[in-house]
Amino acid sequence: MGVDPERVMKMSGIGCSSKTPAYFLSRSHSFNACMGRMPAIASGAILANHTMTTIGVSGDGDTASIGMASLFTSCAATCP
Repeated sequence: MGVDPERVMKMSGIGCSSKTPAYFLSRSHSFNACMGRMPAIASGAILANHTMTTIGVSGDGDTASIGMASLFTSCAATCP
């Protein structure tokens, strides 16, 4: 796709998706957020540096059960 790995941030929670940032784009930036808080952390990272490409990976328990409020809040914060 022509994206430099150094310009990519990979975010995940510490649940079942915690190992996914290690599986692709070896020279990119990775961050594991607290359980259920990946959407909020990724939103903050995007707002802090909007020139980076950000990928968020989250499992069902991480976002759908524990982090549902955080997911809704991050959607509201990033939508115009």
